[in-house]
Amino acid sequence: MMTAPALQGIDSRPIEDFELASTSAVPRQHFGIDPERYQPGIMVNFGYQTGKPAHDKTRRDKKDIVREN
Repeated sequence: MMTAPALQGIDSRPIEDFELASTSAVPRQHFGIDPERYQPGIMVNFGYQTGKPAHDKTRRDKKDIVREN
């Protein structure tokens, strides 16, 4: 869900901590979805950056985080 937009230059961020009752009310109100049967598990926001990031993305080397026996 987040990979396809990234390939098109669209940024996304998962949102895992949200108020379930309020969030479940939106699909019920606008789309008639039964919140007893279907509930959101995660939300994702999508958008474009307005400027350059404050710092470059960094990634640790595999040898620094994985120990092979």
